[in-house]
Amino acid sequence: MRRLGLSGRGLPPLSVSPARLTPRLASYSLGLLPASLASRECSSRAERGAACRLVLGLGNPGMPGTRHSVGAVAVRRLAERLGAGSAWRGDRGVAGSLAEVGPAWAGGPRLVLLASSHPMNINGLSAALAARKFSVRAQEVILLHDDVDKPLGHVALKHGGSARGHNGVKSCIHCLRSDAMVRLRIGVGRGDVARGSAALVAHVLASFSAEEEPQIQRALERGIDLLLAHMGHTGGHTEGHTGGHTGGHTGEEAPR
Repeated sequence: MRRLGLSGRGLPPLSVSPARLTPRLASYSLGLLPASLASRECSSRAERGAACRLVLGLGNPGMPGTRHSVGAVAVRRLAERLGAGSAWRGDRGVAGSLAEVGPAWAGGPRLVLLASSHPMNINGLSAALAARKFSVRAQEVILLHDDVDKPLGHVALKHGGSARGHNGVKSCIHCLRSDAMVRLRIGVGRGDVARGSAALVAHVLASFSAEEEPQIQRALERGIDLLLAHMGHTGGHTEGHTGGHTGGHTGEEAPR
């Protein structure tokens, strides 16, 4: 059985001193992506003639199978779907692993897939470094992450807005100096567990049960369908409600 890994809501902030980071990373932890990049076009975009998207799967390295790292699983599943499952390579310049997919996939945009080697609460450092490396604007970044406020197996796209308590998303908003990123929210549920409680921390850091695994596996496939359809890839299908942009959301699918 394939095991998972999810990303983090309700986790206490990590205490990471900028002095312990390299000077380059320290600057990103404090400031972060230059504001000019938010409006700057990719210098080589005219040459390559195609849009570029940066897709970051949020998660905790070394914690596969947990609810909190499902975003990291999703980005690797996306790479497999696009035939780039073996394209991953470590890149110290972005503090993570990258897989690049050219625009040949059904005419969609060029994709740069990213899995951070940092803990969830500072995933944004990798997002900012990769955005600078590939000259990607915040609105061209897509975050894949868990959502405890959505029932298990529900998936939805959200266009910008607040982090809704998700520390990984908070880190990305801080480091990219923008909340314009599109997010694929993957419901992991929380039952009766109170937000901000120690029980919620334990919940998101726990693995899916044997009964939950098939449901989350199907949710990952539907989430990738939804994401590909959003980016203009005709191979994806999005059954259920996928209506227009309302309240920052574009489409949601319940479990099937």
